[in-house]
This record gives sequence, C-alpha cells and structure tokens, in this order.
Amino acid sequence: MAVQAAQRVAQPMTVVSQASGYRAAPDLLRVLHEGAWRATPPPLDVTSTELIAVLPTLFRSASVGLIWPRVRGMVDPSDALGQAMTEGYRRQREANARVIEAIPRVIGPLREAGIQPILVKGWSVSRHYAAPAVRLCGDIDLIVRPGEYDAATAVLHAGSADIGVPVDLQHAPTWRDRGDWDLRVDAETNVLAGVPVLVPSREAHLRLLCLHLLVHGAMRPLWLSDVAVMLETRGADFDWDRCLGADRRRRGWVLTVLRLAHEVLGAEITGTPVAAEPPLPRWLVPALLERWERAAVMPAPVERRVALRPLRLLPAVRERWQDPIRATVTCGLPFNDFPRLPIQCAAFMIRGGQFLRVGV
Repeated sequence: MAVQAAQRVAQPMTVVSQASGYRAAPDLLRVLHEGAWRATPPPLDVTSTELIAVLPTLFRSASVGLIWPRVRGMVDPSDALGQAMTEGYRRQREANARVIEAIPRVIGPLREAGIQPILVKGWSVSRHYAAPAVRLCGDIDLIVRPGEYDAATAVLHAGSADIGVPVDLQHAPTWRDRGDWDLRVDAETNVLAGVPVLVPSREAHLRLLCLHLLVHGAMRPLWLSDVAVMLETRGADFDWDRCLGADRRRRGWVLTVLRLAHEVLGAEITGTPVAAEPPLPRWLVPALLERWERAAVMPAPVERRVALRPLRLLPAVRERWQDPIRATVTCGLPFNDFPRLPIQCAAFMIRGGQFLRVGV
C-alpha cells in the first residue's frame, strides 16, 4: 500500500522531473544514500521534485526509513510527499519492533530443541547503525548446520502461527563459501528477552554481507549501506586476513564490494587493504546504479512445464537474463574490464541448464 501511494505521488511529477533538467534517478539514489548510515551524514541538496521522482524506488528498495531522517527538514509534512514518507517510516518502525519482539520467540524454541542458529543481516546489522530504526529489519534470517535444517524447519512450522514475522531459514552451504563452522568461530552472543542470540563475528559478517550482495546482483542500496556500516564500525582489532579469506576469487569479490561502498557511498577505507586496490572496472558503478533504479525483485521459481507454453516462458526467460554483476558471480569470474556481454550469455546458459535440471 505504501508503494502504491508513492507511485501516485510520483506519477504527476515524473515528466516534469525529466523535462526540467533535474538529476537522473541513478545519481539521485547515489546522493541520497551517501553516508546515510552515519550519525551526521554529509549535507544533502535535493529538491522535492527530485524526491518525488525516485520515491517509488525508495519504497521498493526498502530505503525510505534510511532516507527520511535526512530529508525530513526539507519536506512539508502536510503535503503528499511528506505524508507518504512519514507513513512509510512509521510502518518501518512498527515492522522493526515486531521483528525484534519475534526474534527470541523464534530462537528460543530452536535452542530448546538443541539447535543454535546464527542470526544474520536484519537486526544483527541494524544495531550498528547510528540510529538503528532507519534500517528495515524485514524478516529473520537464520543459518543452521546442514544436519539441523529439517529439525529446525519442523520446530518453526510448529510455532509459525505465533511468529507473525517471515523467517528465512537456510543452512550453511547456501551462503557460498561461508561454512557454518566459520560463522560460529568467535560468534557474538546478544541477549533479547532473556534468550541468547548468536550473530557472526564482525569479520565473518562483513564477508557474508559482501558475498550476499553480489549473489543477488547488488539490487538494493540498503545492502551496500550495510557493508559501509560494518566497514566503518569494525573496531581496531578487526582481522582483515580472516575477513578476506584465502580463496583468491572470493577475496577479490569482497574487496570489490568494499571498494564499491567507498566509491559509491563514501565509506571510509583509510588504513584498510581496500585503499591499496586499483580503481573499479568502468562498467561496474553504472551497472550498480542501473540495478538500483530498477529496484527489481528476484524472479519467482518457474516450473519446467512452462516450457510448453511459450507466452509464459518468454517473460520467465527475460527475468532470468542476469545483470552484469550477478552474471559475473554466476560464472565465478573476477570483476575486471573484460566485456560483460559474453559473461551474461554464459550465465544465461548456466541458468538454463539449472532450469532443465530442477525447474527453477
């Protein structure tokens, strides 16, 4: 409903924005998110017309809560724009409160069953923001050992009627080179409503966030903001060797994301291995900003029998044409200046093979 309201606000102004020389949406999204996680973000110079033009994107990408405190003093709270953003921020705060209240009710029964999940993303990252409420928690992301997955699923299903918040349960191999045993090394314990909650160490969590962002094509600015937050709040004893890992390819991927956080959002990298890295490939930042503007969602699974109905198959095929960022990861390649179109074609063939095997 909030997204629909934002679209109604933006629709009359879209033509005006494009015809009046205002900044393009990708540039606006970049400016709006720059340093937004800090207690004192950099000065912001945007107009109401520009905000209206990107408002639906902010809602779709779950960034309204992050941006609203920065622009609140520039917007009339009584007009449509102010009302839409105020309502979006209010709903986000309510959603976050529900997630925080639900976390111990989800983890408590799992621990009683002998399962100790690791909580990632969401609340475990938002607590590092200068104002935690600005970061939408969304759902509860839990990682368990592979051998515990079925038992954990049964526990969650038994209590699902009482949760009221989506739970994304995964086991370690899903996280691409972040074995469950690694996440548990030096894991931090936080207590919510008397229930111990395990979260990864700063090193493991930052690495996980970088890889998660790439696997999903970096489609949300909030995810890069998460990386920037964890980068800037890492602490003096942060172990960079452990964060980057020994695998050369994934080490390069993590460094690429950290460099993106610096070049796109202004994250501080002084004194880090990122500072010695070469500039990003020329295509990468434009591809990232284009992805943000589209604010796309992950395509839904498609059954193989759809192949017998071409009118339904063609949209599914278009949805599975991967952007340059995700295609690079799908093919397991480095982020360099090599043209991405051949890599996107190869990624499409890989995804086609997966579709023929498992129908997704």
